[in-house]
Amino acid sequence: MGVVEFLFEENSKVLVEQNGWSRAYAEGYADGEAMRRLGQALQSYASVGIDEWAQGVRAGYFERQRPHSTSERRIEA
Repeated sequence: MGVVEFLFEENSKVLVEQNGWSRAYAEGYADGEAMRRLGQALQSYASVGIDEWAQGVRAGYFERQRPHSTSERRIEA
């Protein structure tokens, strides 16, 4: 097992433990995140598949960013 594979395995384990995700969903999330960061197109199966891996890929690939203004919003009376 190479360094990249080891890091991928460890990342998947952390996602499972921290979020309570299934192993397949966590591996899909890591795959999707890697595709997004590398600028790769989403695979056709990942874009339409209904299994946990494909759902995880889409979640990692289409990561949503929260606007900073929402967390700093102040309510004045």
